[in-house]
Amino acid sequence: MKTIKNETVGNTVSWVMQCREKNGVTDSTGKITYKGDSFDGTVHTVTKDTKGGKSESTMQMSGKRTGDCK
Repeated sequence: MKTIKNETVGNTVSWVMQCREKNGVTDSTGKITYKGDSFDGTVHTVTKDTKGGKSESTMQMSGKRTGDCK
């Protein structure tokens, strides 16, 4: 996986990544916004194979800090 773009503006991190393999290409873009002890984000992935097939997925995520590791 190769990072094409990685940017932080304020409390938001965004990125573009690409993985090229002999059977196809996967492109992934994402964005996470941190809000104190929590975050919200989205990752969108598109995979295209060499035979013209394509699959897409979008993952929405959120999280909250629950405390120190023990």
